[in-house]
Order: sequence, then C-alpha cells, then structure tokens
Amino acid sequence: MTGRATRVLAACAGVSAALAGAAAQAQWSIGAPGDRLAPAGAHRYAMLLFSNPVPGREAEFNDWYQNVHLGDLVQLEGWTGAQRFRIVTTVKPPPAAEARRQGYLTIWDQEGAEPQGPAARMAAAFRAGKVRLSPAIDTGPGAVASATYEATGPRTPRNPPAPAPNPDAPRPNRYAVLDFSDPPAGAEAKFDALVDQRIKAVLAVPGWVAAQRFRRTPAAAGAPAPGKPSRLVVWEVQAPSAQAALDSLASAIAAGAVAAPPADPRTAEVVFWEPISPYVTKDLVVR
Repeated sequence: MTGRATRVLAACAGVSAALAGAAAQAQWSIGAPGDRLAPAGAHRYAMLLFSNPVPGREAEFNDWYQNVHLGDLVQLEGWTGAQRFRIVTTVKPPPAAEARRQGYLTIWDQEGAEPQGPAARMAAAFRAGKVRLSPAIDTGPGAVASATYEATGPRTPRNPPAPAPNPDAPRPNRYAVLDFSDPPAGAEAKFDALVDQRIKAVLAVPGWVAAQRFRRTPAAAGAPAPGKPSRLVVWEVQAPSAQAALDSLASAIAAGAVAAPPADPRTAEVVFWEPISPYVTKDLVVR
C-alpha cells in the first residue's frame, strides 16, 4: 500500500468520530481532479444518493457508510469514485422542505455505455453478498432517494483560476452546490444556452470556482420516476461560509453581472452540501 493510500485511509477512518462529535469542517476537495469526462466510447454519470440514518444510530450509519459501503461499491466495474456530503441548512433562504428530507448525500461517479450497467452490477453484488447493507440506514418511506445524471460537458474551472489562499488567513470552506432545474417545454435549447452563459458569469464571482453540467438519465424500466428536475449543475465553492458564497452571488445578480436563473422557480432547487469525506477510489481501499 502506498504512503498516499495509507494517509487517505487514516483520514477516512477518522471521519466517523468527527461526525459523532462536533461538526466537521468542510475542508475536503470536491470530486475527482481533471475535466471529469468519460473515456472514448463511454459515458460519465453521477448517481446521487440521498439518505438518512435510523434515528439514534447516526454514528453507526456514518461508520458503515464511510468505512464499508464506499469501499464495497468502488470495487465494482464502472464505479469509478465516490464522495460523501452533509446538507447545509443554515443559509438564508434555507433549502425547501422537500430538499431537506435527506441529510446526507453521496455522489457516485460511474462510467459505462449506458447508465443501467453500473446499477445492474450493484444489484448483482448485493445478491451475492459482496455489498453489505447496514441496519443503521433508514430505508423507510422518503428516507432514501436517488437519481442518475449524465455529464453533458467537462468540469469547467474559473479562468483565471481563483487566487491562492493567504496562508496567514483561515482556509475557506469548500462546498458542492447542487443546482437543479427544468427547462420550459419546447425551449430546451434556449434554456441550455442561457445556463452555459450563466456558468461563465458565475465563475467570475468570488468563491465560485468550478462547474459541470448534467442531464438526468431516463429511469430504468419498472423503476420509479426520479423526483428531481432534468438538468443539474454541480458547482464547487470555496468561501468563508455557504452564506458568504450565496451573498456574493446575490450581489452579482443585483449588479447585473450575473443573470437570474432561467429555471422555473417551482421546480428549481439549489442546495449547499459540505464534504465529510475525501474522494474515494478503489486504489485507496485495501481489500
């Protein structure tokens, strides 16, 4: 095992203890490095899994998820990496009640010819006992939700890059912001063009450092319809707080530097998530 893998595994092992005590600081980097595009002949997907622990079993839930479940799934073909997050509810305006139904998020990176391939391999691994489920995860009605999205472009960093942090200043916190929306019927192409323009403008706002666009994949035959809008932008933010990042964006919109979101506000959803684990791949997990 390499020294880097040892350090990451040691960090992972400490996550559960940190979560059980005081709130963890949002200091992990967000996602995989690079442009996050699939290799030739494949597609890249992000499977979003929203979950909750059984009441009173949160420490057990986090220990299983961090130290067992991530490693189980990233061993499977097509499951290229994963990272865990916890919802941020202290911002104003707060997330809508529906968006707060689950307090934990895992972003599972997947690659394949079609989105059902990784899901089918997961189901087979569960049946074979290669993936272990914990009684600490709440599987009751509304406790778990998921949706899979296909990347429609590369991860786009701000240009020029954000300045290096002042080593004498507190390190900014890091957040993943899930920005869901639906285009108006019959205006998909115009909507997508407006979102592309808005991404360029937002990436000039202090604290907003990268973005990647996704489109929801169709649900598999017989599966329930995903309860999320069809478009998704995953933003990466570095700021003193989630509120500071929101306030910077609101100021840019008020000044006319950034256009207001083109989405229908009845379906739009913007939620900040703080990372509570590093980005995990099979190379960082010992079996």
